Amino acid sequence: MKNIKIGLRLAAGYVAICILTIVLGFIGYNAVDDANESISDIGGVYLPSIDDLHVVRFNVRAVLFAQHTLLMTGITPEAQAQQYRDIDTARANYRAAMEAYEKLPMTPDEEREWKAFKAALANTRSINEEGSRLLKEWEQDRSNEQKRAHAIGHILSKVDPQAAELSTALERVIAINVKNASNASAKARAETTSDKRTMVILGVVSPLLALVI
Repeated sequence: MKNIKIGLRLAAGYVAICILTIVLGFIGYNAVDDANESISDIGGVYLPSIDDLHVVRFNVRAVLFAQHTLLMTGITPEAQAQQYRDIDTARANYRAAMEAYEKLPMTPDEEREWKAFKAALANTRSINEEGSRLLKEWEQDRSNEQKRAHAIGHILSKVDPQAAELSTALERVIAINVKNASNASAKARAETTSDKRTMVILGVVSPLLALVI
């Protein structure tokens, strides 16, 4: 009879340890799975989004810089032609970056701000085109200071303020992605810490339970 009780206790202890081992394995698997999900969001969505948005920002600014350079009275024909090439290249670059960005998942807030940015970009492009038209008019008659003043007035009074509005709209989109990446990182750390504590507790309880039984 005594041997039977000992056998039952040993069996119960074995079963308890098996259950705890399964629980530990399940928690460990979930911890890895949760971490992988957060890492996937950070590396596969948020960081590429931020990178694409930075490319957009750099090239939008390059267009504005080229237009300001074209206002210089001493610019050579070669430098002038280069600025127009730079504008075309910058526009092609930011369009490509926008297309890449739009292929990635967006949160509702991000999608709303992105639409606002695109609307601001359309307005900026229209105003820039008018600025380019005025610049070309002056380039055909460089001795005409009135035409140059007209181009300068348009760029300073309309292009620059609209570019500032565009930059603000883009910064809001970038800020959302930075926040999302930060939240995903914090979530991964919190989940890992919680699972680690649980695994430590169960790891301590398991041998103690075996001794008690």
